[in-house]
Amino acid sequence: PFFQHLQGYLEEQRIAPLYWKVTATDTQFVKSSNNEVVVTLPIAGDHDSSDYFVIQFMRDAASGSLALNAQGFWLSGTNAAAYQLIEGMLPNLATFDKAWYAYEWVDADGDKAPDLDEMHLKASGL
Repeated sequence: PFFQHLQGYLEEQRIAPLYWKVTATDTQFVKSSNNEVVVTLPIAGDHDSSDYFVIQFMRDAASGSLALNAQGFWLSGTNAAAYQLIEGMLPNLATFDKAWYAYEWVDADGDKAPDLDEMHLKASGL
């Protein structure tokens, strides 16, 4: 939301099902509907080989525009989100019927690149 003005707007207006939040010690994805923390990750630590990410779909009621957001807490998570969207979700799109998905990515083979078997669904919802 810092650099992506559209995502900042969607989160600020609580149009996005999930929004990004940072505290003094961790980062979180939080439900817009009730402020429930979905996933959290300490700021300190190795973020090159593990991260959380979200993929979410939303509609701006003011314009009717659809938006798709795929983002991690860190760059590695954003890369994993894009990989999961392209390789895991789009080929099987009919099986994904939720508005949002939160995943954990942990690099199991040490290459610091995402693979489908390294993605673990943590939560999803409407």
